[in-house]
Amino acid sequence: MRRNGEWVEKVGSGADESCTNNRMELTALLEGLRALRRPSHVTVFTDSEYVAKPFTVGYIRKWQSRGYSKIKNPDLWKAIVRAAAMHRLEFRWVRGHSGVEMNERCDKVAGEERMKLIAALAEERQRRHGADGADRGDSARSAGLAAP
Repeated sequence: MRRNGEWVEKVGSGADESCTNNRMELTALLEGLRALRRPSHVTVFTDSEYVAKPFTVGYIRKWQSRGYSKIKNPDLWKAIVRAAAMHRLEFRWVRGHSGVEMNERCDKVAGEERMKLIAALAEERQRRHGADGADRGDSARSAGLAAP
């Protein structure tokens, strides 16, 4: 972001094995807005039409008037609208993987988080099942004392 004419960078990232890509995209926007402490003019560059179009085409107003019914991720959309209320938002859609520097950077960070999650899940599986494949979480079954 730019503050007082100078670029200031704050990187946030994370991963969740149960989340869809769309939820992660929305969460990124929400957390970015929550990080702003005073009213700001925010230009959101995104390769996600799912994120941009509700604001640029006006779906948000329709969803609000209908109580956010029949849409996916209403909890996040409501939170984004609340977080965005004090800011002036502008959305710019960019083609993904087209060399746009910050978009490529975001993709890189997302890929790194995905790899960390995969490694953590593999480690957890290894811890639970061990090298022999036995489930360490259920000692009775592991010992052959319970029916599968």
